[in-house]
Amino acid sequence: RCVVLAGSIPPRLAPDFYRRLLDRLPPRPDRTIVVDTYPQLLRPLLEGAAALPTLMTPNIEEFAGMTAIAPSFFRGRLDRIVHHALPFLERGVETLIVTLDREGALLLSRKEGHLEIYTARPPQIVQVDTQGAGDTFLGAYLHAAALLDWPAADALRFAAAAGTISAGKPGTGGIESYEEVVRFMPLVEVCRLA
Repeated sequence: RCVVLAGSIPPRLAPDFYRRLLDRLPPRPDRTIVVDTYPQLLRPLLEGAAALPTLMTPNIEEFAGMTAIAPSFFRGRLDRIVHHALPFLERGVETLIVTLDREGALLLSRKEGHLEIYTARPPQIVQVDTQGAGDTFLGAYLHAAALLDWPAADALRFAAAAGTISAGKPGTGGIESYEEVVRFMPLVEVCRLA
């Protein structure tokens, strides 16, 4: 049900590798195509793909690279992120989630013409190691949204809880269980903006 194109690629491959791969994966209603990678690999995809992925989960720096605008322009300004994210939804991305480090995440989703915008704000924690927290966030979101078929707000809350727990522990893979994430979920504030 999910195809995830994430991270870097071997140096011998061209920067448009993800675009070419995406062009070979035509959209299907029963498949979620996810892209979570660096701006230098996103640009060729965004500029030339026949169809954009179903889900994109850039962090604020990657989102800035997608829009060719400095990250400082977006920090603390959800209105600016929304304004510059909407064109991606108009071009075919169903869900765009911008992770905002300690500030949580912003989710924009357009399905069947209906726009939903949510923010997730986790509690402030002592960040021990943020390496892998974004990957944890994405994995948790896919688990909740694509496998469990949770509504966007609940999937976002679950993902923010998992990413926050991950950032509060050393190394990667610090989440002990599904139940640990579920217990943390009530601490994540989710607000609907649209």
